[in-house]
Amino acid sequence: VEWKDADAIDPCTATDEANEALVTQAIAEAFPEHALIGEEGCAKAGCIPRLDETTPTWIVDPIDGTQNFVHGLPLCAVSLGLCVRGQPYLGVVYSPHLDELYVGVAGSGSFL
Repeated sequence: VEWKDADAIDPCTATDEANEALVTQAIAEAFPEHALIGEEGCAKAGCIPRLDETTPTWIVDPIDGTQNFVHGLPLCAVSLGLCVRGQPYLGVVYSPHLDELYVGVAGSGSFL
């Protein structure tokens, strides 16, 4: 476990990095014209890029709840968001421990 902050509150594991690489590669292959913002990549770069309103942008949290993951608690998920024209359009959360997929689409509602 590495820590993204000096207070050792925000961990980053090898699984975070592997998940982010897997997800961002799949999105990049499926949507090569889209931009990507990954939590772990931003932490390493030390900044969060601004949304480009002309480019659909995926936002990836490879393990939402890394503290729980590190401590073996089954309260974590993979969270993805898609912003279109600078606004949230799609949200997807997968809980591997519950094997549940949650999806929300602007103007269409949310689904389990």
